[in-house]
Amino acid sequence: MRCDAILFDLDGLLGDSTVIVERQWEIWARANGHDARAILDIAHGRRIIETLRLVAPERATEDEARRPADSEAADVVGFRVIRRALALLRGCRQLPGPS
Repeated sequence: MRCDAILFDLDGLLGDSTVIVERQWEIWARANGHDARAILDIAHGRRIIETLRLVAPERATEDEARRPADSEAADVVGFRVIRRALALLRGCRQLPGPS
C-alpha cells in the first residue's frame, strides 16, 4: 500500500481525554447554572458549539465555545495514552517520506 499522508484523530485513537472533557463541562455547568449530568449525556462526540446550541442556545457563540475549548486544551490531568499508540506513531516515523 502506498499513501502520501496519514491522518489521525487524537481522541479515542491516540489518547483518551474523557475525564478532562467531563471535568471541563462540569466546571462550565456549575459556573453557568446548568445541570452537568444533562450536558454530559449529550456532549460526547459533539463539538462544543453544538452542545451549547442544545443546552444553552442563548450562550452558543464562538467566544463562549472557546472558553471550555481552551480549558480542555490546558488540562492534562487524567489524559490517558491509548495502549499501543506510541508504537503506532514510532512505526509511522520509519515510513519513507513523500517522493
